Amino acid sequence: MEKLIKVGDFVSVIDDIHQGVVVKIANNIFSIDIDGFLYDYNRADLVKIEKHLDNISVAPPKDFNMQSNRNKKSKNSSKISSQSKNIIDLHIHHLTNSERGMSKHDKLLLQLSTAKTKIDDAINNKNSKLIIIHGVGKGVLKNELIKLFDSYTNIEYYDASYQDYGQGATEIKIYNN
Repeated sequence: MEKLIKVGDFVSVIDDIHQGVVVKIANNIFSIDIDGFLYDYNRADLVKIEKHLDNISVAPPKDFNMQSNRNKKSKNSSKISSQSKNIIDLHIHHLTNSERGMSKHDKLLLQLSTAKTKIDDAINNKNSKLIIIHGVGKGVLKNELIKLFDSYTNIEYYDASYQDYGQGATEIKIYNN
């Protein structure tokens, strides 16, 4: 069952790195604010994502009236709630404010370091599941992530639900002792 997408929802473009806020829907065309620019997509090109994604950097346009809690930190923000979906988006624009001066290798190292930190945090917090969004691209990041995942003895991984996350996402199941 597809998740209903409405104005104000955060969405990710399937098979692309773009994420943004739905600001208008007309004639089955969804207008998405991505970094202050409006883009139009068909429903089939979008997947709804949760507002509480780690490191999400999209925001509704200034004149869009929506309450956003994504920048508010609770005193328990370092602990990932076992009831929330643990989604880590490794698209580089979610991990740094500027890619300027970063080589492809630097970006890959940042992505892998972030993934390792989030996996270790999830293990330490006794979480049982993580979703890692890595995108499709040429497969370099995914191949390096597989090497990282294989270095853990207490996790298994597989492609995440295409219906929920589109292509380019991996689900990790953590076996805590």
